[in-house]
Amino acid sequence: FYEIKYKTEQRKKEAEAKKLFFFSADSLKKIRVDLKEEYYVLEKSQQGKWNFKEPFPTLAHQAEVNRLIETVVNLKQQGVIGKGVKNLADFGLAPPVVKLTLWLKNNSCFKTLYFGSRNPTKEYLYLMTGQDSMVVLVNASVIFEVKRRMFDLRDKDLCSFNRADIDRIEIAIS
Repeated sequence: FYEIKYKTEQRKKEAEAKKLFFFSADSLKKIRVDLKEEYYVLEKSQQGKWNFKEPFPTLAHQAEVNRLIETVVNLKQQGVIGKGVKNLADFGLAPPVVKLTLWLKNNSCFKTLYFGSRNPTKEYLYLMTGQDSMVVLVNASVIFEVKRRMFDLRDKDLCSFNRADIDRIEIAIS
């Protein structure tokens, strides 16, 4: 019994040590995503809903944005390349594939993340944090979430209404 508990605690400690960020998804207020072909800014309203602010204001699909945020919040480093890496182009970081800037609720710019190319085994992706210029390896699968275009994250509902408020629907064909 002691051995099992000890190993479980060790695994938890190891998983915590690999975690890159120690903030919750609820503490984020604003996100800027810069891709090679476009950029967009998402901001959380006072009601807790995410909306696009730039390049034009529109509604965001809440579940898709929350999936992006959870991916970023739960990033785990799989290896460390080092600080102050000289040739960023070797890691696909000059220019980066995706640049993500995160703001906390107190409007302070919290982190800037630069996602680069995959490593030679294609299993990991190079990631540089802007504050300390540390280059680490993260699972390559995160690129599918962070490299999403504005179109992928916007709300695509044609109209919104409460089902309980509908008595009937009429369709007229001319």
